[in-house]
Amino acid sequence: MPKILLITDVLPTRHHTAGLVLEQFFAHFPLNYELCTYNVQSDSIPTYDVSERITGKMRWTRKPAENWLVPGIFKVALEKLSELDAKVIAKDVLEQISRDRPDLLFIVLQGQTMFRIGIELHKKGVIFSTFNWDPLSWWLHQNKAPERNIRLVNDILPALDSGGTHILPSPSFSHYLQLKSQKQIVLNLSHDKLENLHEDNRNLLSVCFSGQSYATKEIEFFVKTLDEVDWQIEDFKVELHVFGNTRLGQSSSIIHHGWIEPDELVQRLSVFDCALLPYPSQHHLVEVTKYSFPSKFSTYIAASLPVLFIGPETNPFSEKQREPIYFSKVNDVEGLILGLKNLKNKREEYTRNIPELFESEFSSSAQKAAVAKYLDFQPIPHSADMTSLVQLFKRGSREGQLFRYSEKSIRLANFFSYLHRVLFWLPNIRTSMSSIGLRNILRRHNLMVAGFWAFIQYIVSRLLSRFIH
Repeated sequence: MPKILLITDVLPTRHHTAGLVLEQFFAHFPLNYELCTYNVQSDSIPTYDVSERITGKMRWTRKPAENWLVPGIFKVALEKLSELDAKVIAKDVLEQISRDRPDLLFIVLQGQTMFRIGIELHKKGVIFSTFNWDPLSWWLHQNKAPERNIRLVNDILPALDSGGTHILPSPSFSHYLQLKSQKQIVLNLSHDKLENLHEDNRNLLSVCFSGQSYATKEIEFFVKTLDEVDWQIEDFKVELHVFGNTRLGQSSSIIHHGWIEPDELVQRLSVFDCALLPYPSQHHLVEVTKYSFPSKFSTYIAASLPVLFIGPETNPFSEKQREPIYFSKVNDVEGLILGLKNLKNKREEYTRNIPELFESEFSSSAQKAAVAKYLDFQPIPHSADMTSLVQLFKRGSREGQLFRYSEKSIRLANFFSYLHRVLFWLPNIRTSMSSIGLRNILRRHNLMVAGFWAFIQYIVSRLLSRFIH
């Protein structure tokens, strides 16, 4: 039975968008494939049900902290310790690969920890395919990583062209990764069928929004603009219907429906006139707006909805995908009002090509074709590629001795990495920084003691890094 090993920070599931895409992707594989997983679990993600498609071994470890709201030497030292943590995880992954000999190997590249694991696998000559959701530079900026990490992104990305297939959120993402390989597929969230339960109400424009609200500035602009006109444009009233755990305002014209199961969501959305798709316009987020693809767009298309896009001119949409979209810039009040009028009065023009777009890019059959293309790129079996890795772990070989010597250094570093968590009396310093705040931590603990230990950890991690490299 062919064996797949998926290294990820979110398992295939129906409770997170990334997990749902993974579940859909592996559901199109033949049933004789055994799916095993290695989950680098973040403490910030609540418990969720995993997919029944996982039929093999499941292993997990805690993801090192990635979010630092501390200044200067503290940030550099703690990030270095997380880097050493990632090396320990990579070593454990390598041992599992050597022991289980998977035929296909996948890694989800989301965040610095997963990238570091990928780099360690690449150094050992392991061939793997990658899932890519968002640019690493965006992730580092969002998580307040040290500036030197952000500057190193361009050096890290080319090292991950590992010989496997790159699974991308948009065609433009290959430019961000600086890929030379042609083994690429674009993978989107898919849906079983196109829904359309829309009925026109000439006195009402019903707008829906689904998912998380990353683009807070753009959403605030939308709500504020409509607040100023009392949610009334010419002879029709405007309503905003929100699906998910996000609250977007206090107006009586904003109706919150809460979280809806993915299987039910598309049908529920298809009754509305149009959908709201805000995208961040800030300059430092230009890469995410250019290369990442908003999964909610596929859901809107499956619901036969024209889309009001509020965001920058730079975006990941192809010419075909732009047809059902009205584009508005943030702070362009006249443009936004005109867009709402057009989506109300010219709705048929925006929805004319939606069935064709859905079938070619966002249907289950389109995703199945993407999986077939992947299997053409990466035929079974290629477990023989793991032979050199198996030799590496044999006792007596010079490479194996060097690897185990490095392993001991990493284990010592790991001790200090866990020590910095104990220092703050919390299991994960990232969670403490985001939920309590640095000010509260310093209020609870002696600043001189914390500073002394952070300095010692920094010195030790620098020394150990010389051993490892």
